[in-house]
Amino acid sequence: MKQLVHRGICAGLLLAGSQTFLLAQEPQRFGMKGTREIGGSISFQSWTPVSNGRTGDALSTLNVAPYLGWFLSDGFELGFNPLGFISTWYGGANSFDLTLTAAPSYNFVSDGKSTPFVEGLLGVVIPTGGTGTGSEYGGRIGFKNEITGNTLLNIAAEYLITSYSSSGSGRNGSNLFMVSASLTAWY
Repeated sequence: MKQLVHRGICAGLLLAGSQTFLLAQEPQRFGMKGTREIGGSISFQSWTPVSNGRTGDALSTLNVAPYLGWFLSDGFELGFNPLGFISTWYGGANSFDLTLTAAPSYNFVSDGKSTPFVEGLLGVVIPTGGTGTGSEYGGRIGFKNEITGNTLLNIAAEYLITSYSSSGSGRNGSNLFMVSASLTAWY
């Protein structure tokens, strides 16, 4: 029994001593090879035109865009917005689109708390109204700001062009410019 207690004490001391070496490793920094980023954004807007004292039909939009990213090398991130959706209501009509977007980006990694980035956007839009598929492309530029530990507040400007299958009479779709804020976490 005495021998078992001695072995237990030795094992405990070895374990406690090894923690110093494990914790003494250099901490992981955001944007380095192997880092993962997860998060996304959600937004709602409603717009109602008024002309000559008459209120028109409101246009409301709900947009949900989850985000997953992997740093393949220092600074270069391969990101995805997997299965986002956009729901729009106007008057008595509505539409619902699913999106799948690739978002490769370059993050200008520094020792500071703010990381500038440039991101390309290329994706597929699937309207549920049966009008065929569409495509989207554009870009974002902004800053990923550390707000606490491994949590980032992303502030960005985005331009996105969406095109749906057309019947030959010209492009159908939208051009979107927005300034956004979103949250992500990295590990």
